[in-house]
Amino acid sequence: MKNKIDSLEVIEMMQPKIKKLLYQTSINNREDLEQELNLLIITSVEKIKFKNMPSFSKLISLFEYGEKVS
Repeated sequence: MKNKIDSLEVIEMMQPKIKKLLYQTSINNREDLEQELNLLIITSVEKIKFKNMPSFSKLISLFEYGEKVS
């Protein structure tokens, strides 16, 4: 089972919804808005990944005992 979150996979999954919502804005702004939404998704996914990092002391103890870091 894959536990890691990939930003590109999330963007790919969200594309149908993003495309649908982009029709609510003017043609001139759609490309910029799509880029901003994709950037927001990437930023959010990276924050989630960062929150799941072990603390420094936990990381040191994992290395000391030879455990795998997930």
